[in-house]
Amino acid sequence: MVWRTTGGKNRWLCGDCDVLVEDDVDAFRDAAIGALASSVPVTLDLLEAEHALLARRASLLAQAVQGDEAVALWASLGVTDAERVPDMDVDAVRARRTA
Repeated sequence: MVWRTTGGKNRWLCGDCDVLVEDDVDAFRDAAIGALASSVPVTLDLLEAEHALLARRASLLAQAVQGDEAVALWASLGVTDAERVPDMDVDAVRARRTA
């Protein structure tokens, strides 16, 4: 259950990460190296956008129904087949991120 709140699929769907890769050391290394070349300076606009993202997520979680909060969050984010996310492969999850 921990991966539902800290795992890659959840972080991807919530917009917390820029890249989702297979559970593979080489894929992760390649993505990390690629990220080094695309750094973004921290600006007030960027921080305010991140704050808005977190506030929206907190609001959605507050409205989530009892039960599986991760699935409720994904559904509220517009993820199709949210209940199937745990069994999806990386390509299927990548295709479902709405923002």
